[in-house]
Amino acid sequence: MKKTFNALLGLAVAAGGVGIFSVATKYAESRKINISERFADLLVHPKWIMETDEMAKESPDAALAACCAWLIDMAYKSTEGIIGAPLMDPVGYERHAYEPKTGYDATIVTTGLEPEACLKYELTLPKIAKVSGGRRIHAGKLNGTRVLIHAPDSVTIKFDSGYAVNIETNFEFSNSLVPVFGGPLQLSGSASISDNRRNVGRISFQQDGAVAGTITNGDRIVGRISGSISDGITIKRY
Repeated sequence: MKKTFNALLGLAVAAGGVGIFSVATKYAESRKINISERFADLLVHPKWIMETDEMAKESPDAALAACCAWLIDMAYKSTEGIIGAPLMDPVGYERHAYEPKTGYDATIVTTGLEPEACLKYELTLPKIAKVSGGRRIHAGKLNGTRVLIHAPDSVTIKFDSGYAVNIETNFEFSNSLVPVFGGPLQLSGSASISDNRRNVGRISFQQDGAVAGTITNGDRIVGRISGSISDGITIKRY
């Protein structure tokens, strides 16, 4: 990462010195971010899962899309602002987070650091659901004035009602180091989603924020997903 940072300073100098202080500040702030700590805090404050259990009774395809939207939101926010090597818990360390108002309880275990960081996590939502998953975080690489971070997730959500969802993502995040050369965090890649009601979906994410996908049940299309990361994701049911 030191080599990446030095290369970026060279780009800033070539641009007349614009953004050197900003790059240094953002890099220093990034070094203070603890991935597991931020991830744990996001886990115990879910925005999408709470209504999904009721939704699944009548519209399991929409519930499936809602679960995926929750994971996307969490993955996006947990990676935002990271341009340098962030803080990582040591291998084997167990980090806990608890929200007393709701009773939501999360545990994250760091299972590896080299050649990639590996996190295993569990989230218990009393009387709603249990979430278990894993995330791999590949070291950032420089692409022009942006740092790319590959961070795929594999998640299972089991609701107390019996409804269950599986999500596999292959996401790449792009953070700009020099404000004058790039916008906010970009997300690209794909997500594969399925549930125990025979619904299966595939969603693609473009660097410009556009989102598109379909959900099928057998050979029938039951929903189309569209929207953007910035404006929100919607599902048109058939």
